[in-house]
Amino acid sequence: MFIRDITIADMKHKLDMKGSLFDVLLATTERAAEILESERKAAAQIPRPKRKIEKPSSSSDAKRRKCEGVSLQFTDSVNSSDMQNLEFGGESAGTDTDEDVVITENQEEGGATSSQHTQNTGCGVLRKIPNPAINNNERPPLPEEFKIAIEEMSRGADAPAKLVIQKQLYGTDLSSGHNRLSIPMNQIADDFLTEGEKEHLRGYDSKSKKKKYMDVKVVGPSLSASETVKFSRWDMAKKDGGKTSSSYVINGKWNAIVAKNKLRIGVVVQLWCFRVDRELCFALVRLPGNGSAGA
Repeated sequence: MFIRDITIADMKHKLDMKGSLFDVLLATTERAAEILESERKAAAQIPRPKRKIEKPSSSSDAKRRKCEGVSLQFTDSVNSSDMQNLEFGGESAGTDTDEDVVITENQEEGGATSSQHTQNTGCGVLRKIPNPAINNNERPPLPEEFKIAIEEMSRGADAPAKLVIQKQLYGTDLSSGHNRLSIPMNQIADDFLTEGEKEHLRGYDSKSKKKKYMDVKVVGPSLSASETVKFSRWDMAKKDGGKTSSSYVINGKWNAIVAKNKLRIGVVVQLWCFRVDRELCFALVRLPGNGSAGA
């Protein structure tokens, strides 16, 4: 508030021209105080328009506004049960620290199509995006070069191959800490094990108390020398106590197969089984047109 200057007119009833200089200053101060008080009262009677003061938006508010309208986009094959986190039983494969990958892998274990990617919107929401380069309804036959390799392994004996699974590789399929290829039972294309083999894989070793496994040979995409790996069954209990899901797993020297064949996340592979002298073997085929070039 600005106060006007004090004039002689303001002081005409206060000043005693016969007084000392101190009396003049005192009278001037008293009059100034009176004028200030009167102007304050007058200003209080004047209505003032209310100003709307907006507080600065916090980062969380900005993020919330950004996320308005963001919706989950899933294919018809994905349901709420697919989003449940799964807990590995038996031999633990470690923990995946990549959130996008964890959810994707859990959806795979729950039976969602593997022809999907997830995209982080930055809002704590994962949007599922179909990969147009992949169509799981199309299952190419076993390539001719693999047929020749299988015939050589079986030394000319009849060894028909059977498709086990066609799937997209995820982070947990390729991380050295997990060291395993997951084969969810609900995605298996055809029954490929004998009843004796199924019973064996359901059992536990009497000494180690661990699930039993089978030593099997795998021919990789590069068609180089086969690797002997472990083939086992893992039963996975959902955290909410729901129905247990089961997967077959290739581990042991799986990391060596990944490195030798330069497998990458997003690559789609087929796993075929065949038998040599009645022993179970696998062929891992990388489908063309999904990252195989230059991998």
